[in-house]
Amino acid sequence: MPTPPSPRTDIESTRRMAEDAVAESTSAVEQAVQQRIQATRIRVAAAQQRRDELSAARRRGLAARHANKLRNLAEQEQRRHDAEQQDPEPGERE
Repeated sequence: MPTPPSPRTDIESTRRMAEDAVAESTSAVEQAVQQRIQATRIRVAAAQQRRDELSAARRRGLAARHANKLRNLAEQEQRRHDAEQQDPEPGERE
């Protein structure tokens, strides 16, 4: 009997393993049980893949938001600096 797939195994290889496991069984009950087990493994692998994809998208989104925030802060600081250079306070004139 094949070993259970790791959560990172792609869905297609899990499906192939399910077909092989069902073919090895002899009784109809064993085949039905193996089909249900493999269907569960496929669902678990698909759910893990979705979680991994969502996690990666979340990390990309967080990085993009952080970069935007830093860019906005730098632009705000530059505008403040430019405004001070153009219109210095009365006591700061050279």
